[in-house]
Amino acid sequence: MKKIYHLSHNDLDGYGAQVVTNEIFEKNNLIEVIYSNTNYGKEITENLEIILKDISKEDFLLITDINLSEEQAKWLEEKRIEINFELQLLDHHETGKNNTIYNWYYLDSSRCGTKITFDYFVKKDLIKKDSNISNIVDIINIYDLWQENHNNFEYGKILNQILYDNKDIFPKVLKNESLKYNLYLIKTFGSLISFFKEEKSIEELEINKYIIERKYFKDFFNEDMRNTPLHVLRIKYMYEKIITSDLKKEVFFDGYKFEVYYGLSSIFQEFSHLRLIDQDKEKIDFVVNINTQGFIGFRSKSPIKVNEFAKKYFNGGGHAQAAGGSLDKKENKMDTKVLFDLFMEQLNKERE
Repeated sequence: MKKIYHLSHNDLDGYGAQVVTNEIFEKNNLIEVIYSNTNYGKEITENLEIILKDISKEDFLLITDINLSEEQAKWLEEKRIEINFELQLLDHHETGKNNTIYNWYYLDSSRCGTKITFDYFVKKDLIKKDSNISNIVDIINIYDLWQENHNNFEYGKILNQILYDNKDIFPKVLKNESLKYNLYLIKTFGSLISFFKEEKSIEELEINKYIIERKYFKDFFNEDMRNTPLHVLRIKYMYEKIITSDLKKEVFFDGYKFEVYYGLSSIFQEFSHLRLIDQDKEKIDFVVNINTQGFIGFRSKSPIKVNEFAKKYFNGGGHAQAAGGSLDKKENKMDTKVLFDLFMEQLNKERE
């Protein structure tokens, strides 16, 4: 079955373009869409390399709101010829003008990426010009082109801030969940704006922000969650998804059994609390989190003293049940396999 690989920028305009493909294809179960998001620079190439490992000649690669360098465009053209997949790039950044020598590289600086993507599919008769997301598309276009004198400009600010406030609440391991939530926020608040700008104030719209955010997570549970704080509700929603992910590592070392996770920094305290509640059933002595810079957090329940473990192996310390440390090496450790290998290397070195 044909698949669409949709790579887009990781900002409001980039996610807005994915709202368009989500509305057209996934809502109606037409074609499977595989989403990914990227910042600029080498991260674009890294994301494309992941896609190109899986893409086949029956598939379609759609790139939106991303400006490729000339080297990246040339490399991608060579891959397109080699694999023979369908390719379309829709962008509005003038710095990509030299890449328009390729017939798949479309550039129009008068519209944002979301608007270009919407109009592209309108022309293909896959979505109506007056569809229920057209208002969202227009607001994103006004904001992204910074049309500050337009009546809808302030609503674009709200939509952008809502996305920004919620963009990084999921750890990297749950990037698909993060995308789903971002699309939900844009579509839900975008739809609300249509009503509120006619009937109510921006203040009242912002008050509804908290209600909409809670609803997304609360609806997942079959119990009354009214007395659960929003940040805890989010982590409870993520919990099973994190512990069953590929990036959890179970380690047996120095007489201990513990679990190592990656990139849980902002949620690690509450997540580890939930995980350690299960420690009798799971027989876990403590939980470890490594962030992208190699700093390590440890959490346990009495009588396990993680400050001693942190001090012994990672030049760290802290409280008996909450401690920290760091890996010796200082290079960029964004890759989780590298992080885990360095962690185990340090343990084995100290044990020798």
